Amino acid sequence: MHILEQLFLEHSGVHHFQHASALPRSLGLNFVAAVELLVGFTEKQALGGLRALTDAFCSGYYVESMSGLLRDIAVLDALLLHLLPKIHARFAEVDLPLIWIATEPLLTLFSRELKPIESICRLWDFFLIEGVCAPFAVFLAYAELAFERNLLTGAAAEDSLGAFRLLLGDSSAIAGNILQRAAFFLAPRPFGSGLNETLLQSLRKEAAGASQLADADAG
Repeated sequence: MHILEQLFLEHSGVHHFQHASALPRSLGLNFVAAVELLVGFTEKQALGGLRALTDAFCSGYYVESMSGLLRDIAVLDALLLHLLPKIHARFAEVDLPLIWIATEPLLTLFSRELKPIESICRLWDFFLIEGVCAPFAVFLAYAELAFERNLLTGAAAEDSLGAFRLLLGDSSAIAGNILQRAAFFLAPRPFGSGLNETLLQSLRKEAAGASQLADADAG
């Protein structure tokens, strides 16, 4: 069994990759696995690394409901409102749903657009050093940089989406100050108001609760 399929089955219990609902999730794992194989990992090492990365940063992303991914997109929305309210308002103005721009970076740990592979490794080193909050901080940093570069000014949501994806693939952003920006969001602040695990877990709990209420109302 291919390492990607093995891990995917462990996470989701889906028995056929061809199942339509499995496709986005399997593609997310595919990009993460590809990076590890390209840097020279054996299949056994890549499987272990894939498990470690997805368990640490992608909890609940690859189950059939993708509940963890939807939860964390809701968390990102709350973080934008709290830490970058002007950018949150800008997304609303151009009618750009956060799920459009956040799904791919979260599912692939930012590895789909970003090249070369050395830039991905540098970004993942940052994740491993800083912990579970790091992908959220990096997304906030990209959103802040996109806003400063006037990349979110398109008349249509698709224009801003395209510009944001181009920024995600810009290796000069990694070589520049994206990680410094992300570290700023992770820095302790007075009264514990910075992005930390306590805040993250609180927001995740709120998002999960809201989702359960919505499901109950729909039922």
